[in-house]
Amino acid sequence: MAIPKSAFIRPLHLAENHFLEVLLSKFELRREGKGAHLEVSFDAQTPACWNRASREKLRDYLFKSPKKVRDYQKKLDDVLIRECRDEFMPQDRNFVFRWASAGALPIIRLGSEEYYCLFYREIRPIGWNIANGACDTSAELLDPLRTLERELCEELIILDPKKSVWNVLERGDPSSMDRPEYSSVQLIEKELKKKGLWDKSKDVNQLGTALRWFNGPDSATIHTKDKDHNDISHEVDACYLNINAEDFGIELDRVVKINVSESALIFDGEIMNGKLLNRLVGLFRTDRFNDEAEFDKTEFIPDKCFYRGRELDAAAFKHLMGISLRDTRPGESSGAAKSKKCQFLKDIMREQTRSPKEIRRYKKEKIKFNFCPVTRRLLYRFTRDAGPIPTEQAGKDKGTKSYDVFISFGHGDEELAGKVAQHIKKHCGKKVFYYPITQTDHDFYRAIDRALESAQYLVAVGSSLEHLTARWPEYEYRTFNLEMLGPRKPNGKLLTLVVGIDPHKLPLPLRSFAVTTCQDKAELPQALEKLLKYLPRKQSKHIADDSSAANNPTSVM
Repeated sequence: MAIPKSAFIRPLHLAENHFLEVLLSKFELRREGKGAHLEVSFDAQTPACWNRASREKLRDYLFKSPKKVRDYQKKLDDVLIRECRDEFMPQDRNFVFRWASAGALPIIRLGSEEYYCLFYREIRPIGWNIANGACDTSAELLDPLRTLERELCEELIILDPKKSVWNVLERGDPSSMDRPEYSSVQLIEKELKKKGLWDKSKDVNQLGTALRWFNGPDSATIHTKDKDHNDISHEVDACYLNINAEDFGIELDRVVKINVSESALIFDGEIMNGKLLNRLVGLFRTDRFNDEAEFDKTEFIPDKCFYRGRELDAAAFKHLMGISLRDTRPGESSGAAKSKKCQFLKDIMREQTRSPKEIRRYKKEKIKFNFCPVTRRLLYRFTRDAGPIPTEQAGKDKGTKSYDVFISFGHGDEELAGKVAQHIKKHCGKKVFYYPITQTDHDFYRAIDRALESAQYLVAVGSSLEHLTARWPEYEYRTFNLEMLGPRKPNGKLLTLVVGIDPHKLPLPLRSFAVTTCQDKAELPQALEKLLKYLPRKQSKHIADDSSAANNPTSVM
């Protein structure tokens, strides 16, 4: 491979480190179904970057051919975005791509509003970025989705000082305090206590927060060899391929939904040289991007942001960044930040979290608030797939249906959940949200959230722990539990009905409230009668009105 020799570039078997990317001069990218499929191959002798210095050296080398960069990017976008090209298979020893990075675009739901959550980078590519990073190990090179989840947990820190709670981004119950991102939480907690924003007498309590991942249309096959030279292949699917010639990177991305209490604060948890980078975290209302013209802009002002324990609106953000406070709407071009008035830049210089060279480059940058190329492409593809996102007012105008009871269940328990839904509807006359058909469209995702918001009861139904701890039901009951702990559902009830499951083994949110159990389905009628004790009955008029749907599970919704 005709790339510059450097002490920072080594064969893969020598390069494993906290920053690891294999350098590929060829790969295969093809349209496949509704998405694209990528195929890559490497072995222990393949060159690899193992620190940021090697990446910067390569970037400078590759940018000596700007025409080639533009040509490659057009062909890549023709496959991935414009979908007018069937395949792209580069084989150029003088141009390499980094395999692999991975990232997550968080959608944060605060109250009734949804925001894209992005991190501000003051090093190139300067601008707003998703939570992403390089692989750490050769195992992650085979499955970059591991990198994706790790990066999200390490970068996105959600704390609620009022409740002394850390919303841990993981599945299942929170683990012990030896999580890698706990170092970040400790540093943030110390800073908040120093500022009087956290009760000094209280320690951090972990609260598991379920994530709902959106499936992307793309996939990848990774080929390599083990230490005995045996062939190994691994398949990755349900992602967004994000290949960027401008940054010579191959990245696998996904989008994730997270419900957050309105009193929570959001932090960047990335640490470098033992110091928090304290990057800005910007929130951009999702409905801003219903208009495709939004992507023609080159500067984006967040609707709100979080910085060092403070929540800022758009005007306060501009003040922090030294931008003229003239009357501009979020997203409107506002000119470059004036470094002499930029408090954010002063903080960076004082704490020496960036090198003098990086600071000089930042000062010279004219457009400081653009989306990074990876972010722009992922946002564009996701919003195009998702379709227009309704505003809160639009939802009210359409007369969004409300529900009393939400039935939560995993795949495999459709029949059991249907019986529970029918029984509650028939004997209590309540409006029940129950849908037995697995769907992936974004309107269905929104219907889930609207139903969770309106319901005052959630009934988790399961015949196995595996079903109950699947991503869908876990997201639902953990979201409902979070609402119960806040001001939105102080009288809400989280109920559980399980068949053949030891109640002591249930996830914490489920075993903390009323649990109805039975050994097998023969005992289900008695268990259903016990469950009804927690659901006050409505007047008989309502029961009669809805009885026509009682025997049809799909109409219970």
